[in-house]
Amino acid sequence: MPSKSENLLDLPEILDIPEKLLPLIEEFNDYRFFKIDGGRVGGKSQSVGRFLLALAEINFVRICCGREIQANIDESVYALLVDLIISYNLNWNVKSKVLEHRETGSTFIFKGFREQGKLNIKGLEGIDILWIDEAQAITKPTLQVIIPTVRKQNSKLIFTMNRTMDDDAVQVEFEKRTDCKSITINYYENPHCPAESKTEAENMRTTDIDSYNHIWLGQPLLNASNFVYPISLIDHLKKRHDILSLSRVKNNIGVVVDPSGMGADDNVFMAGNDGVPLEIFKKTIMSPTEKALKAVEMCKRVNGWWIVVDCDGIGADTFLELQGFDETFLCGIQLIKFHGSAPSKISMTQSLKNNKPIYENMRAEAAFVAQKRAYAGIASLDPRDTSTIEELKKDVSFVNRKGLLQLVDKKDIKEQLKRSPGGADCWKMMQWAMDKHIPDHTFNMTRREEHQRYADTSDGYQQQNPHDHQQYADGG
Repeated sequence: MPSKSENLLDLPEILDIPEKLLPLIEEFNDYRFFKIDGGRVGGKSQSVGRFLLALAEINFVRICCGREIQANIDESVYALLVDLIISYNLNWNVKSKVLEHRETGSTFIFKGFREQGKLNIKGLEGIDILWIDEAQAITKPTLQVIIPTVRKQNSKLIFTMNRTMDDDAVQVEFEKRTDCKSITINYYENPHCPAESKTEAENMRTTDIDSYNHIWLGQPLLNASNFVYPISLIDHLKKRHDILSLSRVKNNIGVVVDPSGMGADDNVFMAGNDGVPLEIFKKTIMSPTEKALKAVEMCKRVNGWWIVVDCDGIGADTFLELQGFDETFLCGIQLIKFHGSAPSKISMTQSLKNNKPIYENMRAEAAFVAQKRAYAGIASLDPRDTSTIEELKKDVSFVNRKGLLQLVDKKDIKEQLKRSPGGADCWKMMQWAMDKHIPDHTFNMTRREEHQRYADTSDGYQQQNPHDHQQYADGG
């Protein structure tokens, strides 16, 4: 029986792929599912793309290349496939959104499964092969729908991924299924890995082994020491939810708003009482006025007395709308700005001579204030809010060049999740606000002159006795 390396001689040039990935070709008819994971430059996407193009050259197949969220064609494997078509002078008609083979009639289409926050699987029923790249971002609800939807006889599903967490939905679903062929491949097993990449990998291995294990070996981040909310803490927060919900009286109630623009991200509103989330509301398309009205309505309904708005970027419009409301409508509800990009003022010491801050910005400060409250047992997470829990698991910290604690860029988290982490941002801002012990200044109309109307953290907030309460930093 010829070896795999001997079989390479019989394959066309386009199928010059790493030997470890040859089972994708040789055992293609033996499995319905294929899961290929590993670190950077392992050749996963290149190999699958080459195989599918070669297959479509000799057979009529309908192929869908999907992702959890795809804002435009540039976020798909379209460019990879087009480059291969050009490099090997293949007989394809390259259109802006579809690839069509001129002889076999095979097609590639490109699809995001979630549009405007809603699942869209239209057109998957007749697909022969579904290839999902960046499959670590696929959520369990999406997976539960697409698997039975792709049901054509002999249809196949291929997942390529760099694992993020130990409980990635695709990993959990397929790690023990007998109808799935699982392959892990890394850069040192890819003969086409550039020398520059090998050097970069070796440098990271000697300087940052955690990052090397994740980025270059594809290992999940579960045990990384720099997770702000490790799995054990998440579990503790979920266990505390029922206990705190039953024991908490009306103590420190308010609403946090994380506004979004007019794109695919949700506007998120979260109400809480002294560290316990009471309710969460999400909606994609809302005007600044609608957001402001929703925040006040929610705050009044839970008998709250403050509203915190993330004012970085688009959030400023919502805050301005709130400021424009009449005091008789607000009834003493305090309005508090939060700017995540603003400098943190928390320092290691109260000494004016050595008051170096701890955190790079307010975003990091809020995350670690929330962490401390979690370890102290005075914060909780609703176990049913799986979206916020998933988002909190992505928060990773590091010490920057200034020696300050900083969080990974929010854009990186958004890329992993394929959505904005609005629920987690609201939860952290809520814990930050709870830690300020904001006094209740709501009033009946007959007493409105006795109470302060607004609190603005950009100017600093003070009670009637400024020594009784720490001033708010300009948060965000």
